[in-house]
Amino acid sequence: MSEGLLPNYRKPVGEAGKVAIEKMYAGHAGITAALMEVLRPGKGDVALDVGCGGGLALSLFAKRGAKAYGVDYSEVSVEKATGFNRDAVRAGGVVVLRSDVLAMPFADEMFTIATAIETVYFWDRVEECYARIFRTLKPGGRFAILADAWRDGDRIVNEPERMDVLRLNLYSPEEFAAALETAGFAHVDSGEIADNRCLCVVARK
Repeated sequence: MSEGLLPNYRKPVGEAGKVAIEKMYAGHAGITAALMEVLRPGKGDVALDVGCGGGLALSLFAKRGAKAYGVDYSEVSVEKATGFNRDAVRAGGVVVLRSDVLAMPFADEMFTIATAIETVYFWDRVEECYARIFRTLKPGGRFAILADAWRDGDRIVNEPERMDVLRLNLYSPEEFAAALETAGFAHVDSGEIADNRCLCVVARK
């Protein structure tokens, strides 16, 4: 992978950012589909994808009948996610906004599902980010995190290429659970999905 392209996995910018998002469509397709089988969204669900990238998860939520909102702090990501979901955006089934997770403009208890797919590695003040998501969820709502690299004690599972360039924060299942519980979540479960290549953490409000 080109070192010049790597920073665009943190925040896509310009033409290199568009290339990174195209690669993410292919790289994230399997794990995102597997997450949908875990969550099984449907009509009546209102879903939020935080760090929505190119909008792949938004399209899968919409295809299952859920209304889907996506936020991303990258202008390129918002542009790509809007284009990828053009018909659903026009129909009102998908809404894409440019926002940082700490500044999301949503009302309390608006969503039944929230997801963060391959993005929490990049968040600063992660417990505060989790608390902002907690605020937007209805009672009983679920927050699912996907991470294809994580810590198992001192061992890194699926260590990414050039972690120094990406500046990733990796967590163990226990660390995920502790931070989510500090933010107010309960009933935190974790396990490996998509042929054991990705950690899935699901917390309930």
